Amino acid sequence: MTFNPQKFAEQRGSLSKKLALVFDAIGATHDGQPTTGTLGRIFGIGYYGSYKVIAALEDNVAVPIFLNSTVEATSDDTSFIGIMCSIKNTLVDQPHKHMQCILSSTNLYFDCFDAYAVQAHITFLTSMNTQNANAHLTGISGKADVRSGVTVSKGWVTAGLFIIDGGGAVTGAGTMCHGVAIIAEATATASMCTSLLYLDADIAVPQAIEIVGGARMTYALKIDGSSGAAVVAAGQPAGHSAAGYISVYVGASAYAVPFWAVADMANS
Repeated sequence: MTFNPQKFAEQRGSLSKKLALVFDAIGATHDGQPTTGTLGRIFGIGYYGSYKVIAALEDNVAVPIFLNSTVEATSDDTSFIGIMCSIKNTLVDQPHKHMQCILSSTNLYFDCFDAYAVQAHITFLTSMNTQNANAHLTGISGKADVRSGVTVSKGWVTAGLFIIDGGGAVTGAGTMCHGVAIIAEATATASMCTSLLYLDADIAVPQAIEIVGGARMTYALKIDGSSGAAVVAAGQPAGHSAAGYISVYVGASAYAVPFWAVADMANS
């Protein structure tokens, strides 16, 4: 890797992109395994297959970045970005290349308190008010921006993808293993969260929820057995023998969706 002072001066003086430091990979060669070409890097800490061993400290932070915005630059839209990363492929098709702008991996060999490949937090410390109808205040965001025709012969186009894989087993008392978990903590106030899952569409879509592989699923939906406002385990209109009902809200009215035991349906 070579540091290019001219490129640094050009970008440092740019009105639109003021950078404190610029690295330009001029004639950069593969590092780590240069003869096989399996790993090329501009800079790094350790490399694949050879991890940097760190001391046993109370908190280990390999690359700390702490920034503070104290003034609004203009009245137009501006951005305050801690880390910006962008990759692209050009010139020719590259059908065997996996493109990942950020690849994060946490590998567990022994017990730990908890583990995340990526953990994102957004914290509201003082009162604030959003100024735009499209404002999103979110811990994590994903977007698929389809600007051109995409032929999906195999696979999917998704704004978010969650996969459980591997040949191991998850066991133990109270075992839980889910593709997605959404939880409202006990410390949150009741008025804070209006729903755990919100679906909206500005265009017509065929279905709000699609279940594929239903033949391999025992149940389409599982609700705990506790009786409350959402699920009532007893009571039904006269002349009906439903085991209970699920409360739903459609428009401005509340409705009850009855349910029966599977054994009762077999005898109907």
